[in-house]
Amino acid sequence: MKKQVFYNEKRLTKLRHDASFRLMLTTRYGRSECLVNNVSFDGICIRVANPALFAVHSIVTLEASQIGRLTGIVRWIRGDMYGVQIAVSTNSNAKLASYIRTHFHVEPDSIRLRSR
Repeated sequence: MKKQVFYNEKRLTKLRHDASFRLMLTTRYGRSECLVNNVSFDGICIRVANPALFAVHSIVTLEASQIGRLTGIVRWIRGDMYGVQIAVSTNSNAKLASYIRTHFHVEPDSIRLRSR
């Protein structure tokens, strides 16, 4: 399996955009349908229907027609709200940027992909 790259930042500061669509969240312990609360070029905030399957630092796969299939890591949990940081890749950047451009008419000031 290809190694996923994540940046360990205390708090990501990209502008968040309110969103509302369903996605399927998968981890090695199971799957749960979720509702997206907001998106940014760095990640997604979701409301989880079955929180028992996920913990901070869990690697997850997000699947939805709006964003395709992305891999991420759970960075924080507050009740049934989860912050998922998307793995850094050109493909992930393109999918999130396309969704945000299409739905919010916003251009990123810089692409999220950063060198280590």
